[in-house]
Amino acid sequence: MTGDPAGITPEQAARLLGIALPTLHRLVRSGALPPCTLLSRAALLGWRDRQALRRQDALARLAALSEAHDL
Repeated sequence: MTGDPAGITPEQAARLLGIALPTLHRLVRSGALPPCTLLSRAALLGWRDRQALRRQDALARLAALSEAHDL
């Protein structure tokens, strides 16, 4: 993983996502985070926002299931 010509380095990407550098490397190796995302700050922020929305959706589903189970 290398930085792009615009200057986003893996270290900056990890900091921007709020994760440790080894975690960033694991995400890229696993395919969860495409390497091309590191080429654009906007794409990286978009990926982060999509992940946050997925987490919120999952939590909402769990809450709904929990409420349904309590009924």
